[in-house]
Amino acid sequence: MNNYTFQAPMKIIFGQDTLDQITQEIEGSRIFIVMDRFLYESPLKTRMDTILAEQEIRYFTAFQSNPDFDSINQALREIQAFDATTVIGVGGGSTLDIAKFLSAAIKEAKPAEVIKKEGFQKKAKIRTICIPTTAGTGSEVTNVSVISDYAAHTKSPFVNDLLFADTALLDSRLTHSLPPAVTASCGMDTFCHAIEAYWNIQAQPISDLLAVQAMRRVLTYLEAAVENGTDAEARDEMLQASLEAGLAFAQTRTTILHAVSFPLTSKFKIPHGLACAMLLPSFIRYYGQDLLKMQTLANQLGMKTPEDLAVAVETLMHAVQLPVKLSQHGITAADLPQIAAETLQEKIALLGPKPVDSKLICTLLEGILS
Repeated sequence: MNNYTFQAPMKIIFGQDTLDQITQEIEGSRIFIVMDRFLYESPLKTRMDTILAEQEIRYFTAFQSNPDFDSINQALREIQAFDATTVIGVGGGSTLDIAKFLSAAIKEAKPAEVIKKEGFQKKAKIRTICIPTTAGTGSEVTNVSVISDYAAHTKSPFVNDLLFADTALLDSRLTHSLPPAVTASCGMDTFCHAIEAYWNIQAQPISDLLAVQAMRRVLTYLEAAVENGTDAEARDEMLQASLEAGLAFAQTRTTILHAVSFPLTSKFKIPHGLACAMLLPSFIRYYGQDLLKMQTLANQLGMKTPEDLAVAVETLMHAVQLPVKLSQHGITAADLPQIAAETLQEKIALLGPKPVDSKLICTLLEGILS
């Protein structure tokens, strides 16, 4: 067995009414809360105000999904001027990524673009609490923050242990209001996190255990969560799956599915989870041709072959009504070489168990074109 390190330095609190424990996790009295505009105008914001009534609070809402450098820099200026002692992210993956980045960047006297080139020089952060309201990204337990560059149609992943949150508070009831399409996309993002951690060349025994369990939960409960958003058991299980998958890929990083997703999201605006999942069945088949570990995975998930697993994933994506054909998103055959080229620029594309090249990626993309 190879040597490995499993790192999960955050405190995880899972269950009902976890929000009530925020005051036990904060540091200082100036609390900077990152929350999207929709949640800011919801009862959740009122609840946060009530819980933190004795603290000085500042909200940041001026961002969109897949935040860009401009919005990150605006947030950075605001949190520095506020001199926050704790930052809390409440929302989906983009929100949590912003909160984590701000925590590590607040001590830096430079914009995010410079940090991208030079790294975090101060090696210091303020306390960070992440509260996910989706079941998909796992950002509450990873050391990754992603910033988009819309002009260049690229995404910039920041990977640094300073980006680990101090506390993750998870209450599946915060996910009950998610629309079916978002639930489906986020759920497939969870599955991709899990399987990419599992087939990753940096996989290890603990990440494998978490990844397999996460995949099992998604296959069992995603359809129910999509069909009935208030199904408490399904929502609980999906949030648990997201957590497990996040812990798994925090050790290994993601691989080719996420590399492909970057141009699909940044250029064609395909939701992140869906973009990751579009080639999922194709790569299950590709890796499953001759990898014993993929046969083992199929058996662990109650199936006979990797092909059975690929079919099960396709069936699930159809059941939750995900638009998995590239042509449904305005993509043509002429776009495929550029998508493949941008995919291979991502370092994570090299973390899979078999080599990939532009020809293979184009061939697989052609298979889901229409």
